[in-house]
Amino acid sequence: LVIADANRIRQLSQDKFVGPLVTEQLRQADQVLITKLIDGSEWQSLRRWIQEQAAGVSVVQSSEFASHGVFEIQELNHSQVIVGDVVFDTKSFSASNSLDPNDLNRWLVGLPPEIHRVKGIFYNARDTKHRWVVQGVGRQTTLSRGEPWGESPKQTEIVLIWPQSSTPRIPDGILG
Repeated sequence: LVIADANRIRQLSQDKFVGPLVTEQLRQADQVLITKLIDGSEWQSLRRWIQEQAAGVSVVQSSEFASHGVFEIQELNHSQVIVGDVVFDTKSFSASNSLDPNDLNRWLVGLPPEIHRVKGIFYNARDTKHRWVVQGVGRQTTLSRGEPWGESPKQTEIVLIWPQSSTPRIPDGILG
């Protein structure tokens, strides 16, 4: 599964530093999950472009995917993922208490530049009825309202991803 930002995936694929990695991730994917909802011709154009990069890959929008409970994470882990020649490390954080979005933003801004990707959900102290989605690529991070919690436990689950060749120092704070 590759998670791609609808607003940035094409731009990132052309970047001289991360472009080859982005393209390789698309080619290796069984499924591409598109964040940042788009519709109409923009959605069709992006879908065609991704399928040109990776023939046969399934492409879905996050709104379709979220309704299947994909964010109900049960375990924390630290693992390695291999994409092409690059090995990635991941670290997951969990919290059952609600978080102030300003505090979470400050923590995210304090992450070292080696962190390539941030993703997950958080239990927002200011909106306890909805999951809030955390998405980050490089230094750009967004927090956005997601689906209602429903019967799911209200919790925060955030994953950080970085190349194994680096050893980032995760800041102390609300999740560190």
